[in-house]
Amino acid sequence: MRHHLLAVATLAAALALSVLLGWWFGAAEHYPAWHGMFCAAGNAVTAGGDCAVRGRGYLIVFIEFATIVPMYAGAMSFFTSWLVSGHFRRAETASQARADEHRQIVLDTYRAITGDHHPLASPEGGD
Repeated sequence: MRHHLLAVATLAAALALSVLLGWWFGAAEHYPAWHGMFCAAGNAVTAGGDCAVRGRGYLIVFIEFATIVPMYAGAMSFFTSWLVSGHFRRAETASQARADEHRQIVLDTYRAITGDHHPLASPEGGD
């Protein structure tokens, strides 16, 4: 699978898990669902937020911190590696083109000096 697709899939899974855990946090701490999602994300990521954590909320925040934060980091890693691999692919293609040009110069020089094809040149006449 391509890196950018892995990044999108990981982000989607992290978002879905964040919504689920936020809803669970809101239910456990007696907050509305949207406020529970906000508080769970805030508590998991920044160890803060605008709501007090009691009882099962600590467990939910821990689960969110232990799962979603690494998932976001993994998604950023997949995205970054996708960008880097694209740069390497372009550099490799350009390097191969330069090598082919240099090879052709050597073959042309050999032919100009000897009047014959180089023994390592391709027999199809692609030199």
